[in-house]
Amino acid sequence: MTEDTAFDAAVAAHRQALTAYIASATQMAATRWNAARDVGKWSPAEITEHLRLSYVPAIAELAGQGGFRMRTPRWQQLLLRLWYLPRILRRGRMPTGVPAVREVRPGNGPFDQHALLLALQAAGEQFLDALGAARSRPSQRVTHPFLGKLTLAEGLGLSTAHLRHHHQQLDGAAGTGPV
Repeated sequence: MTEDTAFDAAVAAHRQALTAYIASATQMAATRWNAARDVGKWSPAEITEHLRLSYVPAIAELAGQGGFRMRTPRWQQLLLRLWYLPRILRRGRMPTGVPAVREVRPGNGPFDQHALLLALQAAGEQFLDALGAARSRPSQRVTHPFLGKLTLAEGLGLSTAHLRHHHQQLDGAAGTGPV
C-alpha cells in the first residue's frame, strides 16, 4: 500500500468514526443529552463539545496559527511517543484516565444537541480538509500536548482513536454498549 493510499484510507476511517459518533449522538434521547453519565463524568453533550474543541488547535496549527501548548518536557514527549503512540495507533484505543487539557475542556452547558452535532461535523470536515491541504508540506506536523510533534498520519490516527474512545463512552451513556 502506498503512503497516499494509506493516508486516504486513514481519512476514510476517521470520517467513518465521525459519522458513527454523530449517528449515535443523534439517536440519544434529549433527556440524556445534558445529563452527566456519573458523578464527575461528562455528559454526552460535554463529550461532544470536547471532541469539537479538540479539532480547533489542530486546524489552527495546520493553518499556521498556533496549536496546542506543550505540557511535557522534550524527554517525556519522546518516552510517551515511544511507549504509548505505537500502541494507540496499532490498537486504535486510547488509554483511559488521561485528563483533558484546558483548551479542550467543555464549558458549562446545557448544549443544544442538533446545533452541537452540526458544529462537530463541520469541525471534523474542516480538520480533514486542513490535513489534505497540509500533505503538500512534507515537514508539516501537528502538536499533541503530551506527545509533542506528530506526523500528519500519526495525528490523524490519534484523532480517530480519540473519536472511537469517546464513542464508546457515548454509547455507554445511551445504554446501547460500545460499537
